[in-house]
Amino acid sequence: MKGAAEFCADWLVDDGQGRLVTAAGNSPEIEFLYTDPAGAKRTAGIGRGPTMDLAIVRHLFAACIRASELLDRDPEFRAELKTKLERLLPYQVGRRGQLQEWAEDWPERDPLHRHISHLYALHPSNQITRRALELRGDEGAGWSRAWKIDFWARMEDGNHAYQGLPDNRTPPAHRAATVRERLLQGTAPLRSRLVSADT
Repeated sequence: MKGAAEFCADWLVDDGQGRLVTAAGNSPEIEFLYTDPAGAKRTAGIGRGPTMDLAIVRHLFAACIRASELLDRDPEFRAELKTKLERLLPYQVGRRGQLQEWAEDWPERDPLHRHISHLYALHPSNQITRRALELRGDEGAGWSRAWKIDFWARMEDGNHAYQGLPDNRTPPAHRAATVRERLLQGTAPLRSRLVSADT
């Protein structure tokens, strides 16, 4: 944990306004739209300080600080992490009331994209609330749908979580297969990785 925190502490850079962000990162598989200095419309996937990066850094730094306090060790490193934690770019709320996926309020190329990595701060961490999940929608396949079900359950909205499961009009065998697919990601690439791990 300490080694990961040391890496993250070195990865952070000043954003020019006194706040710390990761030097470069992405929100997996989703791209944003922006206008370059010449006025041309562009698409990109890498930028400084994506929300997922900062959520992981916040979670990690807080855990290291707490461990340092409990173990009464590394007071200098604890102080460094506290200082850097206070300087991290705060979570940004976009024009739609959503948790921004990137440091800037760039629109997503695919607003209903299945990936919800920027919601790491919601789960498995516990730093934010539900608006970004509402805007991303409930659709998805496989693991991303399972994550959304898990997120709604995490927010103690069992009715919404239940909506993510197959409905009662689906034959029982298909319901079971759908739940397995959504919760266990039974697709061929995963099965082949599991088989390879067993050999």
